[in-house]
Amino acid sequence: MIRAVLLFTLFWLAGCSIDRQYERYPNLTKLEDITLTEDNHPHGYGRSDCFSCHVSVNIHRVDYVQSGLLNTAQRLTETYGIDSCRGCHQSNGVAP
Repeated sequence: MIRAVLLFTLFWLAGCSIDRQYERYPNLTKLEDITLTEDNHPHGYGRSDCFSCHVSVNIHRVDYVQSGLLNTAQRLTETYGIDSCRGCHQSNGVAP
């Protein structure tokens, strides 16, 4: 039982096999790119648990698309958490 708990904990800490220190999105070049699709978000498309992979304090730190909306995105995420994601990133393939 203890081994199972330790193993689960290791997998949970590993997250989604990404560098969890900060979020990097080199393919974002324009505002339209933030709409999530199967092509640009293959590992998470169709999932509603965004913060299983994305660390909330690490997102929205760089305005990759030069939209000027970074401060707004930060405030919305801090205030509403995961409920704010759909406002900018659309449904991510998840039914309402």
